[in-house]
Amino acid sequence: MPCLSFSELLEPNNQAEEQKVAGHLQSCPKCREKFENFKNLQTFLQKNQSHKFEKATEHCYDKFQLVSFIEKKQKLKSSKDYYIHLSRCDSCLNRHVALENLLYELKKRKIDSSRERLPG
Repeated sequence: MPCLSFSELLEPNNQAEEQKVAGHLQSCPKCREKFENFKNLQTFLQKNQSHKFEKATEHCYDKFQLVSFIEKKQKLKSSKDYYIHLSRCDSCLNRHVALENLLYELKKRKIDSSRERLPG
């Protein structure tokens, strides 16, 4: 089974999709890691409410779209439109930068903690 998108992992539409996601997470370490990283990010954001991560307008990008662009999973034309929007929208730009920094910190902590486990 191919890996699931963020929206498929985090927002199943019904109970059947929830079961599909749960089964996939048990069998796919890559998606399980993506899911756990995003849940850790959500927990961090809830504890540190210094940033508002809600869409400013109906034309703004939601948190899943922001993460998808940060991880470079969008097509080139979409990326061009995205960066044009960021150049005109302080809300999305601020959310993009904050999420990018948080994802970097999570990855850095994961790397640092894996180094601590390596023998001598």
